[in-house]
Amino acid sequence: MNDTVIKVQNLSKQYRILSTPMYLRFLKGERDLKCSPWGGPNYNPQGWKGPCYLITDGHYKTFDELMTQTDWEKYENKRDPRCANCMVHCGYDPSGALGTNYQAGDNWKNFKYNFWPRPAPAYEGRNVNAFNGASIGKGHLAEANAAVKAGLAGAKSAFQANGTDGGSCGTGDTTQRDELLAKIKEAKRG
Repeated sequence: MNDTVIKVQNLSKQYRILSTPMYLRFLKGERDLKCSPWGGPNYNPQGWKGPCYLITDGHYKTFDELMTQTDWEKYENKRDPRCANCMVHCGYDPSGALGTNYQAGDNWKNFKYNFWPRPAPAYEGRNVNAFNGASIGKGHLAEANAAVKAGLAGAKSAFQANGTDGGSCGTGDTTQRDELLAKIKEAKRG
């Protein structure tokens, strides 16, 4: 598991991963955290589920009942045998976020981890001509879908006028759409 956590930590330097750096260090065995199952309460059709979403010892009609009628000490200190080997985020990630095992610098680490820019914006991505239907200004493949549904027999749409009738957005360039329609037509023949 340690290799997986290291991979996640490396990914967190490039992408936003909803977690805390304290929890990731806990998973690697570099930090001790106490379970805080009350830090991520769960509600379902039966009510407030306690103590956590992995263990159901009861459902409560109100949040106040959940908080006052649950023996949190039992779960926080792993006195329940079901908690013996648990390291799940629903109990330990809130501990890192809420500072239940606070160490100097934790608030700054959390802030930096969750709000610092990463990675640097890739402005060259703006120049990619990705085809997704909307990128050619034809409303998410509306005409191609109409053609498929109609069996290619005279499918028409508001987009046939290449944007001149006010029924579309974009430049009116139909090259990519036309190529897609030709591929669909060829596939239907074959």
